[in-house]
Amino acid sequence: DKFLNTNSIGFIPLESVKPDNKKWDKVKDKLISDYGIKEKLIDKVKRIYTNSILLEHSDVPIPSNINALNIAVGKGFIKSDQLIKDLEVEIIDEGKE
Repeated sequence: DKFLNTNSIGFIPLESVKPDNKKWDKVKDKLISDYGIKEKLIDKVKRIYTNSILLEHSDVPIPSNINALNIAVGKGFIKSDQLIKDLEVEIIDEGKE
């Protein structure tokens, strides 16, 4: 049997910036240029972690946030027609400009 794995991460945040921080624009520009993240999505963010200690990363069949899979599919991060049908989620188009 095949199981769809989700990811679980645990980390300790060390540094972050908020929109009112003078470093915000520099971090935002880097996310757009280096990682291709849409500016429209970044504008909805309340905090960006710029430094952290990764404690764990693992693939798990059930995430600690039980709605995480529905949210990921609903936002279009996972594109599986069967999964969309099974979860009965509506796809939203937040990242399109």
